[in-house]
Formats: sequence, structure tokens, C-alpha cells
Amino acid sequence: MLEKFAAFQEYHNSFPNLVFHFLSSVLQIAFAITFVIEWNPIYIVCLAVVPFITDAVGHLLEGNFSEVMEKNSEAKALNVADANPFLNFLFKLIALPIAIISREPKT
Repeated sequence: MLEKFAAFQEYHNSFPNLVFHFLSSVLQIAFAITFVIEWNPIYIVCLAVVPFITDAVGHLLEGNFSEVMEKNSEAKALNVADANPFLNFLFKLIALPIAIISREPKT
């Protein structure tokens, strides 16, 4: 699992990209909860579509969108880490806090 997280981190370096990936997982949680409460199938669609939109914006901001798309198509995978959807979801949640904690303090 650590090698998959290292592969994930290789293509997720900028703060805006990490924020958009974190937002992706948070929105998925929100849509899942809303689906259970409202029982409206539109939230299932949102649950599936949100990661593609937010992740694309994050990679466009980082400037590695085409590289990530090429890597995904070569590996025939949905993510560069070739992680299952649940692991990818967790990677998105933990990458931002790890980046914030490990950041060098400004002097």
C-alpha cells in the first residue's frame, strides 16, 4: 500500500491539486450522506462524476494533466497509483494533511 501511495504522491505535488483531490473525497462523502437522507438518484450520479471533475481541475492547475492521462491510459487504470477506488479515496483524504504537516516552516 505504501508503494501505491508513493506513486500517488509522485503526481500530486502542488497545494491546489491536493486541495481539489481532498475536496473530491469530501464531496463524495457529502453526496453519499445526502443520497441516504434524500433517496434521490441524482446524488449517485454526482458521487460518480465529482472525482473526474475535481481531479481534472487539480491536475490542470498543477500542469500535469496530459502526463497523468497518458500514464492512466498506459496502465489501463483510473488513477496513476493503480489503486482500487477505496484506496484512491483514502489517498485523497490523507495526502493534504500530510503535505500540510510535513511542510517546511517559513523563517
